Amino acid sequence: MTTQTMAKAAVSLRVGMWTAGRVVASLLTVAVAVRYLLAAWAGVSRSAGGSDLPFLQTLTEPYVLAGMGVAGFLLLWAGIAGMINYRVHRAWANGQRLTVAACAFGMAVYGLGMLGASGGARATYLEITWQNMNPFLVGALVAGLSVIVAVAGLRRTGRR
Repeated sequence: MTTQTMAKAAVSLRVGMWTAGRVVASLLTVAVAVRYLLAAWAGVSRSAGGSDLPFLQTLTEPYVLAGMGVAGFLLLWAGIAGMINYRVHRAWANGQRLTVAACAFGMAVYGLGMLGASGGARATYLEITWQNMNPFLVGALVAGLSVIVAVAGLRRTGRR
């Protein structure tokens, strides 16, 4: 390899800070999507056993499980679209509306599940379905990171 060829290879591997931020935000979105889908699967497999649930949790559980699945698929779609569009900042930033909306929807579904679970069922809901992970914090992290990278990247590049 000549020196000129090595220099071209080094230039092609150089990635800007905002491009790296878009990739990281998209990967985190996919990771959170997988977590929501696994929580929905755990909830479905737990409720398939016919457990003794309180009345309010019996009413809300199908909606919560369906909502977790919908939020997971929306986040997966947004994360994959973000990975496809990571090079074009405007296209990536426009796609983050879905990420923020899916995170907000996932947080609302989690809140509905916590309202439906009462007493000792809350600990079971957190332990079995979410493996003691709080999706409020994760959703706020992903939504916040997406907004920061989208807004700051637009200001930095001068494209509004």
